[in-house]
Amino acid sequence: MKAQINMFETIAVLVVFMFLLGVGLVVYAGIHKSSLEKDVSQARDVRSVRIAETAFFMPELDCTFRGVRPPGACLEKLKIDALTTINSDPLKNANYFELFGTSKITITQHFPPTDDTGAVYVRVIYDAGAEGIVKIHRTPVLLLDVTKGPTAYSFGVMEVETSFET
Repeated sequence: MKAQINMFETIAVLVVFMFLLGVGLVVYAGIHKSSLEKDVSQARDVRSVRIAETAFFMPELDCTFRGVRPPGACLEKLKIDALTTINSDPLKNANYFELFGTSKITITQHFPPTDDTGAVYVRVIYDAGAEGIVKIHRTPVLLLDVTKGPTAYSFGVMEVETSFET
């Protein structure tokens, strides 16, 4: 009889130990999953910012006036228009896939909101057309219209939408 009680106590202790071990594993897995999701989100943010920086500092869009770069960082409207026209061709758009991946890069003029003809200035310079999780990064930019002179600046925003697979 005493042996049965000792065996029952041993089994009860093992069951309680296994239950506590199971609860500990579930809690650890939950914490690890949360940490992993945070790391993945942070990596996506870093990639989105890198793509935005790459787009902002593209030599294809850099401001120059008569071969001289004005002080400050800006983008030239004529070059933006030319890149938009070039990237409307899917074969030429593929040249930028290595740099921008599954992103969409849009430049919008905000001040003055319209040009001399009353048209709103919005250009999509790259669009891979991908879907999934999207991170949006907006950067204020100066837009230079060299057809109006070396100081014909306007204010705009470069918006980079980076898509990630789920």
